[in-house]
Amino acid sequence: MTTAIAARRKPFVGELLGRSDYAIIGEIVEPNTMVLDLGCGEGELLEWLAENKGVDARGVEMSGAKVQRAIARGVSVYQGDIDDGLADYPDNAFDYVILSQTLQETRAPVKVLREMLRVDVDAIHRQGAQDQAVPARLVRFAQYSRAERGGFRIAGR
Repeated sequence: MTTAIAARRKPFVGELLGRSDYAIIGEIVEPNTMVLDLGCGEGELLEWLAENKGVDARGVEMSGAKVQRAIARGVSVYQGDIDDGLADYPDNAFDYVILSQTLQETRAPVKVLREMLRVDVDAIHRQGAQDQAVPARLVRFAQYSRAERGGFRIAGR
């Protein structure tokens, strides 16, 4: 690749941030959508998605220092504990809800997942005794990661 072409090419999110999960998320998220990142850290992924995909990016982060750094990047982030829920957001407010390397840090993971589903527009349900909801994007992420798909169906279809 010539230096002129390399200079014009936008850096791929995985190259920019050095995280493979960000690379996968960067490919999955469609342009011009609403995105909420739970446990967004300093907002690096949200900043990249806003600049390169034109998304309306929002985040929730527990650490005040990280929230300040995210805001300094120009990302809309508020300080909050996702274990307490997402009451500030109405149902179906986002096209994508990202929960990457965060769930294991929560005290109430089932509550966090339920709230995530509530504010995510596109959800699928696992067929079975409990019929638990799972975000469609999570299934696409699992498929992309070569995980088994299981018996999923898209809600309402």
